[in-house]
Amino acid sequence: MTRRDWFAALFLDPSPLDLLEYRVRAELPRGQARVALGLLCLPEDPVTYSEVAAGLHIHLGTVRTHLGRIRLGHPALYAAVMTERRRQLATRHAAVVEVRRRRSLMWGRRRYAARYRAEHGCWPWQDFEA
Repeated sequence: MTRRDWFAALFLDPSPLDLLEYRVRAELPRGQARVALGLLCLPEDPVTYSEVAAGLHIHLGTVRTHLGRIRLGHPALYAAVMTERRRQLATRHAAVVEVRRRRSLMWGRRRYAARYRAEHGCWPWQDFEA
């Protein structure tokens, strides 16, 4: 995204994430900004610290060092970044919980159907049709 696109996005209809990314770019040194933006880059599928390190071709300790420096040097910005990250992770967690709940439900249904077939000699849906 070019500089002109950034300014257009900010002035036309900025989202809270756009404003946070702009603050990160404006207030932090380049290396720290790269790490913070790496954590925020995929709002739908948040990345881990290891994935940020691999994506930026730096060591995991460097990612943690940059985050520590952001926390100490810019506590308000660090809190805003971590609040957004917490929101992203909560969204992903809710989706994972839903998938696992459905899988558990299907597992229970299969167990019930197998037990029914062992006792009655046919599947429950075959018995219900008759």
